[in-house]
Amino acid sequence: MSTNHKFAGIRYDQQSVISSDVSKTHINEECILIGVLIGTDGTNQVTLNIYDGLNNSGNQLYTPNIIILGSSSLVYIAPEPFQISTGVHVTVDVANGGTCYHRIFYDK
Repeated sequence: MSTNHKFAGIRYDQQSVISSDVSKTHINEECILIGVLIGTDGTNQVTLNIYDGLNNSGNQLYTPNIIILGSSSLVYIAPEPFQISTGVHVTVDVANGGTCYHRIFYDK
């Protein structure tokens, strides 16, 4: 992470309730990724992948195929801030046609 970054204030981009599979570019510029909040439907497992890029061929961040148990309800993933060079792209798969939502926290 760059040591000359001036903190501009945490922002977020939210994906509303989604079902099954979704692939979305949340931020399409350089930023610092702070973390990701996942809300499940309380039943169905969610598999999450996060990329530095404008699609799922960018550099994968965190652990590939992060699995969040449906019974977890709410999980915040933030092992360390990441310097993002291109953008933040997220793919989500919800088992059994269930639903979830996710929110991306970042600093410009």
